[in-house]
Parts: sequence; C-alpha cells; structure tokens
Amino acid sequence: GDAGAVDRAAPAASGKKSGAAVAAPPGASDVCVRESLADALVNALARVESLAGAEIALSNVPGAPPLDAEWDAQFARVSRSAGADMLAMRLGGVDDPAAVEAWLADEWLPRALADVAIVTLRRGARPVRGRRAGPGAVRIAWEDVGNDMLPVAAGSMLVRVEAGEAGNCTVRVVRESDRELPGADDLVTLLIEGINASLIAQRKLATKAV
Repeated sequence: GDAGAVDRAAPAASGKKSGAAVAAPPGASDVCVRESLADALVNALARVESLAGAEIALSNVPGAPPLDAEWDAQFARVSRSAGADMLAMRLGGVDDPAAVEAWLADEWLPRALADVAIVTLRRGARPVRGRRAGPGAVRIAWEDVGNDMLPVAAGSMLVRVEAGEAGNCTVRVVRESDRELPGADDLVTLLIEGINASLIAQRKLATKAV
C-alpha cells in the first residue's frame, strides 16, 4: 500500500489504492508493505530532532500516496516541536460557532483540567489553568516547581475554534512549547470525547464530524 499520515481525528483521504497512516499515540494493528514503511522511515529520519520522544504507529488505510508537501504537513501533526498541530478536528452542521467557543471555554476546559490533574499529580510539570486567548481560543498553561519551590512556567498549548464556510469549523490544538507537556495527550483525548459525546450527541451544536 501507499503511505500517508493522518491526525488523530481525521481519516486519510479516500482512494482506490491501499495506504498507510502515521498517527500518535500508537495502536495500529495492520502491517504496511515495505515501500510504505521505507517512505515513513525516510521522512521520520529527516525530522529526527522534532520527533525525539514521539511515539509513531504506521497502519494501512485507504488513500493515494502523499506528495512531499503532504508528508511535511502530516508529520508535523505528530511532532513535538512548538507550533505543531496536536489535533485538527473538522465539524459540520455548526450554526453558531460562538456557542461552540463557549462550550470549549466554559464547559469542557474546567472539567478536562480537573480530570487530567489526577494523571499529572505525582510530580513534574502539569497543566494548571486555562484562559481565553482571544476570540475562539483558550490557552492551557503548564507549570513546574523550581529549586526554590516556586512555580515556573513549563509550556502551553492553544485550543481554538476556526470558523469555516457553509456551517463548517475546525477545532485545532496547537503545541506552543517544544518541551514535554505531561497530560497533553490526555487533554486531546478528552477533547475528542467531549466533542463526540457532549457537543454533537447531547448539545447538538454540531451534527457530524467531517
């Protein structure tokens, strides 16, 4: 099959050929052909610094072979570099983007921070607060404890709602630090679950993920 990289929430582009997907976290069960694996390894080695510490899985998915520019964009999604997308989830049937933004800041964020605090309680940096960061966005800040036992900023990630055309929008999570952000993957998972269970199924603020 041919190889392609996808973000955590969106499937690869459909096509007649059998493809492969690069995603984080791992969990793929299908085996790719040798050409796909070789392409993925070449592209990963070219980005070895930005991918340091990242866990990558390769699995077969339908799709045409990606172009060089597509490899660049797709591998950026599993990169630990500042500015890399951790999630890009496209929603349809959004009549009121402001309501989606309010759900994100007022409902999802406080609950998610409380849930992930249990995971990151033991030691090291952890997400401690989230604040609105302009229209349609919230910023989650991490703090650690310095040698003087005072809090020290340890990175952040931005969650924003990007309005599109014809009732579509994208919920995007962007890493703003190249440091490890303990609990970040848990927050992304909670966001996906919240969108599917609350935003779509219960609140009916979006009708489907596209």
